[in-house]
Amino acid sequence: MVSQKGDSSVENEVRAISTIIILNHFKRKKEGLALKKLIEKQTDKHGIDVKISFDAGGLGVWGNYQQALQMDSKENEVWRMIIQDDMLFPRQALDKILHILKFAPEDPVSFYAPTNKAYKEAVRTQHRIIKTHTNFWTQCFLMPTNLVAPFLSFCEENVSHEYPYEDRRLCLFLQEHDIHAWCVVPGLVQHLGGFRSVMGFPGKVGKYFRYSNYFNPRQEVFNEDWTYQFDNPMLSNVSIDKSKMLGKKVMAKLYGWDFDEKKERL
Repeated sequence: MVSQKGDSSVENEVRAISTIIILNHFKRKKEGLALKKLIEKQTDKHGIDVKISFDAGGLGVWGNYQQALQMDSKENEVWRMIIQDDMLFPRQALDKILHILKFAPEDPVSFYAPTNKAYKEAVRTQHRIIKTHTNFWTQCFLMPTNLVAPFLSFCEENVSHEYPYEDRRLCLFLQEHDIHAWCVVPGLVQHLGGFRSVMGFPGKVGKYFRYSNYFNPRQEVFNEDWTYQFDNPMLSNVSIDKSKMLGKKVMAKLYGWDFDEKKERL
């Protein structure tokens, strides 16, 4: 684990996050610009850049996420923070995030708590961390910089180019490599666009709303024993169905089918 308790210098903070990138869809261009200004009010004292990864309509969800992952970063960045353009980012959210990261493993970390059974149970049992391969959403997700290239290579080799969603790609990558995401509960950000999806998604997934019931902007984090919380997380291991995501080449390898690499077909 990273152990920097009590050290709040700009140098160490930049080491953790040097860049915050907002995924901005053209239908929410103004919202992305407004969110950028709000976050910059918190980043000035930390020396963290805020950038927009803009999709004018041709990139799609996965294309824009790839673009954000590959944007330039400062030297010694540990995590790349990517946030969606329809998020509420409260005052003090960044200070709280940077504090928690001092105790986090250098694995993926999520600060959005989706509404589902595992997060409800974590709140009930007063767990502050969920450890999982697959039970996270990417509304405010920190990707370790050293995993960016392996993740993109994995997707290129193993996931169908047509598969549109970055979150399931991340789940599959973490699941296949036994890497965990560490999810903070309650969440520090809220999903304002749950009922205004530019992808046409409904405001509910089954019986659960697409905003967070476990968002608490007033929660105390500075006196929490985060070493204990990361050492004693709640586990949430849900396997994902990868059959719809795998590229034809890896399907051929798995099942012993003939594969024409030049024509990329079975």
